[in-house]
Amino acid sequence: DNTEPVWYINTAGNDTTGTGTSVNPFASIQAGINFSNSGDTVLVATGQYTENINWRNVNGIKLIGSGVENCIIDGGQISNVITIGNSNMGWGLIDTSTVISSFTIQNGASLSGPFGHGGGLHINHQSSPLLENLLITDNTGGHGGGVFVVNGSSPLIRNVVIKDNIGSEGGGIAFMAGGSPRLENVLIHNN
Repeated sequence: DNTEPVWYINTAGNDTTGTGTSVNPFASIQAGINFSNSGDTVLVATGQYTENINWRNVNGIKLIGSGVENCIIDGGQISNVITIGNSNMGWGLIDTSTVISSFTIQNGASLSGPFGHGGGLHINHQSSPLLENLLITDNTGGHGGGVFVVNGSSPLIRNVVIKDNIGSEGGGIAFMAGGSPRLENVLIHNN
């Protein structure tokens, strides 16, 4: 059993037999998120992870990759790469103690249904995570091909590049229905 506040993810790990420790890591980021509690860190090793992550409504989880260049979360053109504040999981209310950092977020596709927006990141229901040191690229969605922020959400987006995404309204990023998002050192281009 993992007694540390850190959950380890590695492409060579195993979600069935892994325990999330450094010597017996999980294979998927979703497994690390599922086991995390407030104050925990999910530490992701170099590699490409093809996933569509539903964030638990738990504050204070830090999802930390090993760098934009070599740590990729790929949505597989199936759905949003990361959804925070999914109404099916209860009201969001995620705050900036929740961190997503040091990844490329790519290849998300969200074109239909209630989450038909924000192919890369869909941030909903008053969720306000800290998103930093990210490259958000090659995602497709309705509103906000790269990032969709809605329903009173106020994320802090810092040191992020949003490029080469496609959306019908807001190819790179779209904000709707209140909230006070903050952008610091964000480059949005070629969407």
